[in-house]
Amino acid sequence: MLIAAICGDVFASPPVDSILAGIRAVTGPMGCLLIVKNYTGDRLNFGLAVEQAKSEGYKVETVIVGDDCALPLPRGIAGRRGLAGTVLVHKVAGAAAAAGLSLADVAAEAKSASEKVGTVGVALTLCTLPGQVTSDRLGPGKMELGLGIHGEPGAAVADIQPVDVVISHVLKEILSMETNYVPITRGGRVVLLVNGLGSTPLMELMIVAGKAVPKLQLEHGLAVDRVYTGSFMISIDMAGFSISIAEG
Repeated sequence: MLIAAICGDVFASPPVDSILAGIRAVTGPMGCLLIVKNYTGDRLNFGLAVEQAKSEGYKVETVIVGDDCALPLPRGIAGRRGLAGTVLVHKVAGAAAAAGLSLADVAAEAKSASEKVGTVGVALTLCTLPGQVTSDRLGPGKMELGLGIHGEPGAAVADIQPVDVVISHVLKEILSMETNYVPITRGGRVVLLVNGLGSTPLMELMIVAGKAVPKLQLEHGLAVDRVYTGSFMISIDMAGFSISIAEG
């Protein structure tokens, strides 16, 4: 699915030199597609690396993924954050590349997928950065809705609710007609991804998936073509999960 992943320090964008080294290492005659989550540092550093790579003669395209559906419509230039829905964009791009499509067509498929996926996360604890004290932003008996994968504040802090209530809220946020972040309507077909944020056991993620599927079918009128459940994009030791829905 992916040829290379370029990492920086904990919750920091990789430096331009590392990104450029990755591009040089994997780019073949067909070119290279970078899939970047929508964070300022990532966009800046990957953008600089792409310009340098192009000046060296490499064929490179970039797709930015911002699948966060928890926060209000953005008013500035930052846009929506990239979350676990990026994994589904990876799969679409990988399938397109495996089918032999051109770089431009692979990028177009990935961009289309990025515009049809939405994610909302829920956490019972915040992540612990190495060498630092865990934030006390989230008190006992509380949960946070819509926080980012780096522990950024979410849309709201609320009392812990039964999982059925939480899942219903998350699905409504993703499929909201008011924000229209994900253009999926009744009668459509979707892919569901239930992602653990670090400390949530697989058994509990399976419970979330088992409750989300009938809600999508009965409450939202959607056919669920495929379900992925596991810890695909974690936030160190955060206890919680995110749900991503993409057009099938």
